[in-house]
Amino acid sequence: MAKLDQLPTEVLLVIIGLVQSNRDFLAFSRTSRSFHNITKNELPLRRKYRRIRIKENTDFDKAFNILISILRRPQLGDFVRHIEFDQAPRTYINYEINSIGLKELKDEDSERLRIAVQNAGFTGEYAENVINMALQPSFLLSEHSGTVHNQLRPAWVAQALTALLVSVSPYLETMTASQIMPNFTVYNYGGTTEDIIRFPLEKVLIETNAHPEGKPYLQNLRSVDILPHQGDFWEDERTYHEVDIFGMISLINQLPSMEQIGIDGAIEDENGLQDLVPSASNISRIRINHSNFETWFLSPLINSCKVLREFHYTIDGCGSPDGSYASFNPRTFLKAMLSHKATLEILHIDADSVCDFIDMGEYNDHWQVDRDEKEQAPSHIEPQGLWERTGSLRDFSALTQLNIGIGILLFLTLGTQGMETENPDCSPSFDEVVLADSLPDTLESLVIIGYEKGVRQDFDKIVEQFMADKDTKLPNLKHVSGVEEMIERAPKVDYPDEESEPWWEEEEWSEYEY
Repeated sequence: MAKLDQLPTEVLLVIIGLVQSNRDFLAFSRTSRSFHNITKNELPLRRKYRRIRIKENTDFDKAFNILISILRRPQLGDFVRHIEFDQAPRTYINYEINSIGLKELKDEDSERLRIAVQNAGFTGEYAENVINMALQPSFLLSEHSGTVHNQLRPAWVAQALTALLVSVSPYLETMTASQIMPNFTVYNYGGTTEDIIRFPLEKVLIETNAHPEGKPYLQNLRSVDILPHQGDFWEDERTYHEVDIFGMISLINQLPSMEQIGIDGAIEDENGLQDLVPSASNISRIRINHSNFETWFLSPLINSCKVLREFHYTIDGCGSPDGSYASFNPRTFLKAMLSHKATLEILHIDADSVCDFIDMGEYNDHWQVDRDEKEQAPSHIEPQGLWERTGSLRDFSALTQLNIGIGILLFLTLGTQGMETENPDCSPSFDEVVLADSLPDTLESLVIIGYEKGVRQDFDKIVEQFMADKDTKLPNLKHVSGVEEMIERAPKVDYPDEESEPWWEEEEWSEYEY
């Protein structure tokens, strides 16, 4: 059998073209001098086109040049793996054509652009508008001056460029995006949804999410991170920002490869979509960090997943603009999660500071978990039997990694029946909790957050017994932390200090990576 590097160059080029991972491609190029010589010209192209950012005006020209390069040489679009879009529109308003200072293209490039617009699904007058958006000069794009039409022009241009780049990048895997539709969405819009002239990227996502079959784009998109800010110059990065998270999820949740969504620094947008269809989403991994949502809001998100394998929810990093906070209800959370007890592998909950049913101090106090939250929540399309579900953390038969606050941990080990006492004046008891008997035997890693030895005697008793029992009762458990040395729980921030630093910073990209 011939060695790989002895194959004809034409065959090697076909094999190399099938290597999608840039890391694998680099490793492949290092296996021999002949492979390196064949691949050396492609390596810098892969790096250059790997990820594209569309945020500032300076990004628009770079994105446009990349688009034209891909239209001239379509195989360059195969290298695009990540797109970041950050131009949140503030309202819906018809696009206003501008013909001043448009970018000039050769006839063949103009025809390529027109075909790309059609291939992205735009037709008629809307297609002409998208072409006009793509050709806008960056010096006219200002979101802080002029008419509403001119203020929205950067959002239109950013969405047009992003939509077109998405349509010519068949192997796009990940996206980072600020809210793609306005904060006051169609769910509270005075007219009908047909009256709205949607933004280009929004339109592409809606149509592809509903009918992905036969489209060459968005078939490999597996992860979307939602940026919480709206791009307003008066934003305070130290506070949570309202995000229509359900509205965003409804744009992507049925794409064929969609797997994960993430969001940071967010609270619920009361003007946004208030529900998701149960068991209809392909999303199986959810990461909500540095955010604060009511548990009844998390419930339809959890129930929307056909299968849920990973769930993160942490507070911290931001304060509320008015000093309020959303409480975490372990009863509602557990009832929602029980629908995924056979598939959930990773659970990370750091919300003890906003769990109002337990005192983490020395008074050993905890209270009955509210039983009337069903009535407090807005109307959702609830899965059949949601409020009749029973179970505890022990029932999660696929769980391998658990990072959790000590308070919520004990409530989840009590289970639904332990939290639902018959006497409304009677608190659930932790006295009978045997932690090693209350965790699934599949567990491999446990991180206990917020436990401090000597603060609560009942906690000490439970943890000491657990450490004595774990090796015999939980043989798969290889890693335990947060017992000897306390892991600080995320604090509840009422009002951020003037000196408080934002919890996040934008990742720097080199010029070479555009």
